[in-house]
Amino acid sequence: MTRATRAVALTMIAAIAALLAPAAGQARARASSIIQSDWNITSASGTQTLNMSGSDPGLLDSFKATITARWRTTTSRNHMLVFSWPSAKITSNFPDPRSFAVIDKSKVEMIGSASGVFEGASGPTPFSCKENTGKPPEGYLPSGGVPITGGLLNATHLGLGALVHPDPRVLFRDCSVSGGLTGLDVLSSERIDVNKPSYTPIFIGAVKTGHKGKKMTLTIKVTEPIKSTAGAVVGQVVSKAFLHLKFIDAI
Repeated sequence: MTRATRAVALTMIAAIAALLAPAAGQARARASSIIQSDWNITSASGTQTLNMSGSDPGLLDSFKATITARWRTTTSRNHMLVFSWPSAKITSNFPDPRSFAVIDKSKVEMIGSASGVFEGASGPTPFSCKENTGKPPEGYLPSGGVPITGGLLNATHLGLGALVHPDPRVLFRDCSVSGGLTGLDVLSSERIDVNKPSYTPIFIGAVKTGHKGKKMTLTIKVTEPIKSTAGAVVGQVVSKAFLHLKFIDAI
């Protein structure tokens, strides 16, 4: 390459860079001005698992419980996942300030067992429950579907969860143990701390913009601790979901 042709090439590169710089700036400006991003949930599935064990003096001499709930969409009908910007921030007193979607017509299956010894009216009383159902127990899905909730973790990441607050221990609502009490009554002294959720971070840029028809699978997860009346951690509830998405538009 001669000195002349090299000079021509450098001039062309500089011209291209000058053209691209405003475009890049406009793209950044447009991303910052977006107030809503819309996605279709073409299909979705998830699980919620509860594991707890230990003791709670004066209430439960010993206990152990495990529950697994599985859900999936049962219709080809599209559900909308709508992000509004800026999103509300997740705080310790408001762990999921915004609802992004409710996935209705979901098939829910639950299986679980619990056992231990609680302090009944006549002293230490053993209990045992085993349940298996192909539909959600009353109170498990108060909104009629699987909620997708969450908010901002920080300036660059979101936290999202499915089935965050529903208590899977309602599975033992009809398990009679003693003295008119149910398995749910006995275990409910151990509190799911909804004010201390731990979310798997999601980069905001991944869901804020895209080209029409873009497809992706979004994995969301949130963990909530279970605490005894004394404040000791005795278990956790983990909710995980897979959302298959198609980008619609951003405004």
